[in-house]
Amino acid sequence: MKRFLLLLISLLFLQTPADARSPFEGGWTLQPGASSLHFTSVKKGSVAETSHFDTIEGQIDPTGLVHLKVKLESVDTGIDIRNVRMRFLFFETFTHPFAEIVAQVRDEDVAGLSVGQSRALVLPLLLTLHGVTAEVDAHVRVSLLSDRDVSIHTTQPLFIPADSFDLLTGLRKLEEAAEAKIIPLGMVSTHLHFRREAGPATVTTPAKPVTASAPAAQRSQPARPVATPVSTAQETPGLPSPDLSSATSGGCLAGLVQMAKSTRVSFADGGAQLTSAGISALDQLAVSLFQCPAALLEIGGHTDSTGGAVSNKRLSQRRADRVASYLFEQGIPEHRIAAIGYGEAFPLLPNTTDENRAQNRRITLRVLN
Repeated sequence: MKRFLLLLISLLFLQTPADARSPFEGGWTLQPGASSLHFTSVKKGSVAETSHFDTIEGQIDPTGLVHLKVKLESVDTGIDIRNVRMRFLFFETFTHPFAEIVAQVRDEDVAGLSVGQSRALVLPLLLTLHGVTAEVDAHVRVSLLSDRDVSIHTTQPLFIPADSFDLLTGLRKLEEAAEAKIIPLGMVSTHLHFRREAGPATVTTPAKPVTASAPAAQRSQPARPVATPVSTAQETPGLPSPDLSSATSGGCLAGLVQMAKSTRVSFADGGAQLTSAGISALDQLAVSLFQCPAALLEIGGHTDSTGGAVSNKRLSQRRADRVASYLFEQGIPEHRIAAIGYGEAFPLLPNTTDENRAQNRRITLRVLN
């Protein structure tokens, strides 16, 4: 860490001679569509799973300082419920939404390269993940693709121990949810494509590098987003998904109660088919239920008074059963959930207008213990 910090400090304060043009003059910008960042994990001893992140931003500034920002919310494992678990159980994106990487590429690292040529480097990185900053050595190859394009890709995986970034607690939650043992080590590989700006560029100033007075591993405390309470489920498409940040305050039960109150489940008109917004809301509810394994949940189905009382009760039961069935499919045990169709018996408002009737068509979620 000390050698890297000294290198950063010296390079940031030394000026390039007036007669020497820096290869990074004008700045270089990451091309997300031509770049990728993958990580591989291993469970059950030998089952390897590779995932990636959809959203990466970055640049190389005129001094050669590389700054990357990875949106952890964009993790894509190929399975929706696993994505939810990774976001909320492992990365805890409601508190730590980004991973950041800072590195220094020197002029001499790329000097003399012609188009089509490349050079292997061992590049020290400062990786900030889950509130912890630590140094990681990356074996990379820098390739000059054209006068305006350069790529940096790993030639060996970066090994990221879970315990080095305070991720062991999240890993244990993943293991409990998946009912599988997971090796506490991630293997990261990346291909980054940067393009030189056509003229003088305005480059976003990267996060201030760690100075020599800073500890080798730092813990930051980003501001936690405030959950916005919303009403219970209604038969309206496109409703916003609830915020899970409240699930971390006041213990798992208090978090689950808040999640149940804020979850809004929506159905296609006239039936018991969940909309995509309803599925997304239930995915997040499932994560909260995993975090509180002793809690029981009542799912109540409600309708307006349009139609007969018997048919309304049947419809409300079908909808409650569909919500319960979806949660069962995500791994929530059946004994923890009770689904009850109340029909039109408990309206929120008089069934006198279309707006009131829309409010009365709803799913209620109630934590029983």
